[in-house]
Amino acid sequence: MEKSNSIAILVIHGIGEQDPFETLENFTGKFWDELKSYYPQMAQRGINKVKARDKWTQNYISLNTGVEYPSTVDIYEYFWAYKPQGKVKFNEVVEWLVKTSLGAGKFYKQYFNEHPEKRKKYKEAAPDMFKGDDFVKYGYLQYIGWAIRILSWLVSFMPTNLKWLISPPLKWFEQKAIDYLGDVVVYTTTDMKSPYFATRSEILYGAVEEIKTLMLDERYNKIVVVGHSLGSVIAYDALNRINHALNLGTIKPKPIGTITGLVTFGSPLDKVAFFFSEITHEEEELRRQILAHYHSFRILPIDKSKMRHQLEESFKPMLKDVQWINYWHPNDKVSGPLDFYLVDDNIEVEEKDWTVSHAHNNYWKYGKMYKDIVERFFI
Repeated sequence: MEKSNSIAILVIHGIGEQDPFETLENFTGKFWDELKSYYPQMAQRGINKVKARDKWTQNYISLNTGVEYPSTVDIYEYFWAYKPQGKVKFNEVVEWLVKTSLGAGKFYKQYFNEHPEKRKKYKEAAPDMFKGDDFVKYGYLQYIGWAIRILSWLVSFMPTNLKWLISPPLKWFEQKAIDYLGDVVVYTTTDMKSPYFATRSEILYGAVEEIKTLMLDERYNKIVVVGHSLGSVIAYDALNRINHALNLGTIKPKPIGTITGLVTFGSPLDKVAFFFSEITHEEEELRRQILAHYHSFRILPIDKSKMRHQLEESFKPMLKDVQWINYWHPNDKVSGPLDFYLVDDNIEVEEKDWTVSHAHNNYWKYGKMYKDIVERFFI
């Protein structure tokens, strides 16, 4: 089958209560409008196409540009929201908040010791986040966790009639915490002994298979991966595993270069970096290097200059030409510029009317982001 001049986009949603095809709806409308402004001869109607997959049928949207290149743009979604449902309990979310705070503090202390230039940058931008040279930004998660613990304990001592009044809003709060943070609790589990590890692996390798399928599809000579919120973490993690596969030969060298773009927005990658780089003791030189090599896709290299035993990295950067664009807004407390990774462009969204409560989901409606995506990857 002769390769055509088509481009595929894979969009990966973040945390929440998404329904099937909701991600396609959120992304495609604004993207289509922007694409038409550059290709006025575009067909006014897209096509809902289907592709046979193992044990299921995949739906995607195909847009005909009316020009030779790109002749069509096919937009896919990776829907994973149902996989962690019902796996996490409220008390486990609370425990996660406390442990995350403590674990992050240790990780960033180690990280800033290795990268003093990053410590200097962070201290200049947010001096209140430091106590001396120690990074204390994640302390608030620990406080939230303990506050919820204390509140739950106090409720247990309330009179029955008072419990009856407070029970509905408390259950609503618990369910929302599970719906949103539960996904994060499951996906940031890297301990193979955890009961959530199998679910995390299923989410991750589902994304890997989606990308691999597109890479092996002769219709596409370009693929752009898009991830929002936790979806950006899944996208990053999946591309890291794709890099493994290309090195190991489980994906043939032929598709190299077909993944041309990674677009992340509302991304917490910096905030969850420590989950994918286990804390190691200073004397664990070999283990530390192995972990760094394993999670090596576009991440800042570790400092080996003072290590007695140095390992050469065997994984080659097969996806080094992927252009990575990250969008973030100051009022989005989930995201930020990605300083722990080799990102090509961290773009601050300068929309003053984005409130803290809405900023994290406003990217889907941000026209300038779609304009930028079209200009970078489709013109």
